[in-house]
Amino acid sequence: MIPQTATLVAIPLLSSLVGYLSARGALRFLFWPRTPIRIAGFTLWGVIPSRKQELGAGLVRTAGPGLFSREEVRQTVMGMSFHREIAGAVSRKVDVFIDEQFGGNPLVGVLLPLKARGRMKAKLVEELEGGMPAFMESLLASVEQQVDFDHMLHQKIDALDLRALESVLRVTTAKELRRIALLGAALGLVVGLAQAALVAGAFTRSH
Repeated sequence: MIPQTATLVAIPLLSSLVGYLSARGALRFLFWPRTPIRIAGFTLWGVIPSRKQELGAGLVRTAGPGLFSREEVRQTVMGMSFHREIAGAVSRKVDVFIDEQFGGNPLVGVLLPLKARGRMKAKLVEELEGGMPAFMESLLASVEQQVDFDHMLHQKIDALDLRALESVLRVTTAKELRRIALLGAALGLVVGLAQAALVAGAFTRSH
């Protein structure tokens, strides 16, 4: 009787343990092993490392437009506020250049007084702001022709450090991972109880 009782208790406990370890192992094998390991003709390789290229291509196709939109870049670059910022930066650079090159020259102060410098700077800024849209449009068209944004994004994804990515995922989803493992244990326990009930029924009928 005692061996039979021990068996009936052990079945659900072992099933629960197997369910827990299976869930933990399945999560572990998403990233491990990071390099292929060949054993007796079989190759062990983590799901994400082995499918890194395919995952990168899939992310570029599905999430790429949302992560990096050419139209958003165009709207930002062609925005007037962006143009004014560039014109202002150029204007400040001109001021610094004039002060460094001619600030200590009294002849420049006579030939080019402060008011004249101010008018020249204002004219320069006006010309820059007026010609900036056409210049930025030409620059953006050239960049779009020479830069493959999808390929660049794919390279960035492919260069991700899987060890660091795994660490981040484990930290940020620690609670969820524990729940998945506990769910595996709970399912294993349910299966084990069902098996124990079948064993108990068979033992009762045999006696």
